[in-house]
Amino acid sequence: MALAKRLARAGAAAMQVVLHHMRVKGIQLVLPVHTAEASGTALLAGRVQGGIGALRAALSGHIKLRFKRLQIIPDFTGQRGSELFLACKVVFNPVIMFKAGFVFLRIFRRRRPHSKAAYKRAIAQKKARASGANAA
Repeated sequence: MALAKRLARAGAAAMQVVLHHMRVKGIQLVLPVHTAEASGTALLAGRVQGGIGALRAALSGHIKLRFKRLQIIPDFTGQRGSELFLACKVVFNPVIMFKAGFVFLRIFRRRRPHSKAAYKRAIAQKKARASGANAA
């Protein structure tokens, strides 16, 4: 269980580094929306637009997004069903992957004592090692 926690913590830190440096440019989304009734189509188009807006706001806090075209088309006739289009360009420096790897290893190798007694033992051991190194 402790190993899984350490892996998750280190993975999250590394992913945060990658996402911070990632840029998504030229996003184009064309999404036709259709239901059996015209009123349902209008309601669904509004819900989709709101959902995409919320997703865009949530992601823009973590990733730099540049939209070129965002179009939700309420298809009342049902003839545009297969015109879904999504395109984007993901850009980041490959050196960032090395940085993310170092962050992962640094966080993964860090060990934190879980109880007060373990913390006091760890401090005592560090002091003993430091005094042993000074005596030599």
